[in-house]
Amino acid sequence: MGDSLWRRGRPYRLAILVGPESQFTGGAEGTWMNDQVLIRIGEPSAASTYYPPLPVGPGGKAH
Repeated sequence: MGDSLWRRGRPYRLAILVGPESQFTGGAEGTWMNDQVLIRIGEPSAASTYYPPLPVGPGGKAH
């Protein structure tokens, strides 16, 4: 995202990338990335942040 302006009320996906060199210059062989994590800035979401929304099953769990 670089120097992108983050906006309140919007969800964002973050990931950590680690490269084989002391300075990271982009994805290359030997680059490792963790799973993406969804964060939201501001109030709780009133709608699903997954599109299409995940169906909810018994007990309120997505399936």
